[in-house]
Amino acid sequence: MDNEPTPPAASADPRVAEAWRDHRQRLMDVAYRMLGSVSDAEDAVQEAYARLVRNGVDGIDDVRGWLVTVTSRLCLDQLRSAQSQRTSYVGWLCPSEIPARRSTAWHLSRLARPPAP
Repeated sequence: MDNEPTPPAASADPRVAEAWRDHRQRLMDVAYRMLGSVSDAEDAVQEAYARLVRNGVDGIDDVRGWLVTVTSRLCLDQLRSAQSQRTSYVGWLCPSEIPARRSTAWHLSRLARPPAP
């Protein structure tokens, strides 16, 4: 039994299944290089195929190019979303209350001293 996912079953168009077989690995490569995670790459590729099923193949001249563009844009959207989540501070501490990072030398000096009685 192989681990390859099956083509989208929701599509009655055999051209979508053909696109899945022909271009899935290339799209996974692109998405993985952009996102650095196999599961995130799989999500982006599946969403690109879901959009292909919704839009249909009829109006698309170059299916591979369309899929690479959609996958890349989905990856960029995910990266932007992750960046905004990292930079927006929603914790209970004010930025001035966040403890300063201590250097390794500071931690080593604390270990060398006996604890205060």
